[in-house]
Amino acid sequence: MAPARPKILIADDDRNVLRIIELALSDEHFQLIFAEDGPNALAIAEKERPDMVILDIRLPGVDGFEVLKTLRGKSSQGLYDEMVIILLSSASFEKTITQGFKEGADDFITKPFSPGNLKSRVKSWLIRKGITVS
Repeated sequence: MAPARPKILIADDDRNVLRIIELALSDEHFQLIFAEDGPNALAIAEKERPDMVILDIRLPGVDGFEVLKTLRGKSSQGLYDEMVIILLSSASFEKTITQGFKEGADDFITKPFSPGNLKSRVKSWLIRKGITVS
């Protein structure tokens, strides 16, 4: 039996960014799931229990920081213990980055980003969590 494919939720309201990430990760054996706003990201995370969330800070409905806090709050209840959360933002201010880590992000990538760098970080985090990647 083949191992389960790592499941990655990508939440961003910019379809161009979603497409870039999809292309960057398309040659891997990942199951990619997409959300274009905060409420959908939370609903999908609850239903799908992804291994990783790539999360834009500026999401409509519920912003990325609130999504992050909600997911990490559920982690403390044992629901999302192994979930890796990578924040994406065009804001490169130290205060924004610090807030992301304070709220529980595992990593922070500033837009615009290199698709190769994103792919390397995704694979590295999955390997650290003991998830098999190709």
